[in-house]
Amino acid sequence: MPHFEKLMKRSISLLGSDLFLHAWNDKKLFSRLTGFDTFVSNFEFIETEAWFDMDWFQEVMQSNWDDKPEVFFHFSHKGEVAGEALIHYCRQIDLAIKNREEFEEWFWRSAKLLQNLSVFIPITHPISMLIEKKVRAILSGHGVPERDLDEQVLTVSAPDKRNGPEQELIDLRRIHHQMRHPGFDTEAALAAHWKKFAYLGYRDLFSSGYSLEFFRDRLMTGNLDEMGIPHRDLATDGFSSDELEMIRLLKEFVWFRNYRTEKFFEGFYLLEPLWKALSRAYQLEEHDLFYYLVGDVSALFIHDTHLPDAELASRRAGTALLLDDNQFLLLTGELLKKKEADIREESDPDAKEINGMVVCRGVCSGPVVIVHNDGELDKVKEGDILVTGMTTPDYLPALQKAAAFVTDEGGITCHAAIVAREMKKPCIVGTKRATEVLKEGQKVEVDANAGTVRIL
Repeated sequence: MPHFEKLMKRSISLLGSDLFLHAWNDKKLFSRLTGFDTFVSNFEFIETEAWFDMDWFQEVMQSNWDDKPEVFFHFSHKGEVAGEALIHYCRQIDLAIKNREEFEEWFWRSAKLLQNLSVFIPITHPISMLIEKKVRAILSGHGVPERDLDEQVLTVSAPDKRNGPEQELIDLRRIHHQMRHPGFDTEAALAAHWKKFAYLGYRDLFSSGYSLEFFRDRLMTGNLDEMGIPHRDLATDGFSSDELEMIRLLKEFVWFRNYRTEKFFEGFYLLEPLWKALSRAYQLEEHDLFYYLVGDVSALFIHDTHLPDAELASRRAGTALLLDDNQFLLLTGELLKKKEADIREESDPDAKEINGMVVCRGVCSGPVVIVHNDGELDKVKEGDILVTGMTTPDYLPALQKAAAFVTDEGGITCHAAIVAREMKKPCIVGTKRATEVLKEGQKVEVDANAGTVRIL
């Protein structure tokens, strides 16, 4: 039996999940694109939760332990190429077309490009773990004591490359500076900025991304120069060229982990209008296609075969899409409930404490604010304890106000860990269930020395 662990929560459609799993289970595609002779035979999407096969993680780490850094740099480069190809194509989609054949061509080509990017999603996790272990060994060999290793790994892993939210902030600052000049068309620049970066607000199915007004409000806040994270570098005198290359590789993968997540959300943001248009073209409700499987879409296009209303209703109510020993299975209704009961660790409703990984030491207390998506960031006030599944760079304004961060997901080099170290705020990651156990407004103590969050 595989050893499954829930590592993240992602709100994507059933159709998106099915496209992903079929790509991950395609050995030829997976190996050709990633360069690694492996593929995914066990994985489970249960509602919004992604359950990984940790035995596969160990297998990937062990079989690639002796690989040279250039192998992994080549992997991230190919992933970036796949990401840019997807976004370039999706931004050309013309929804003014009227006939089904053109819609279908847009769909299948974009689905293939989405699958090409998707194969970089699962394997990036074990590779990141492998690289981190190597860097920890390097730092330890240079005399860094065990108690300081986490801190030093965080310091050296801050990426040099910019991700989307960082570039958005830089571009918005440029507009802010240029708008002072006579003749500068602020509204035109802001509209172009919105078109380029609206996707950063898309983290949930059927969400609309950031609005033009969101960026206009940010432009007028006047504190843009105060946003962002200053980066620090570790003194690396005495490190060999091979050791410095491994440290550079860790920086690359901290960036790439954010990149491939960012690009698949951008892809879904751009594809959602196409999938809605296809639903209408085939006399479906606007969101019906999102609940189809890949085989269902083929039957719809070729034979005009629609899913029965009862089946659609069942899927809308919740699904689990399983890949178990190379076999695909879709669960709904009572079967879904049974699966959730079997696999999910029961949360103790009377629990007073949860545990996780310390990534920045300190102790503080305050009221819990649970953030499920970017649209809830405005809830965070000065001194709150921000509790979320994971953070991304667009969480920065809320993170600057929070007294401490607690996440369900993440490890020593995740985004929350890097931000916490730079801001010197207590942070505990990888609790797996903070958003389930803690309640909005509860007073808690975050002891980021012991790795506990205690309800007061």
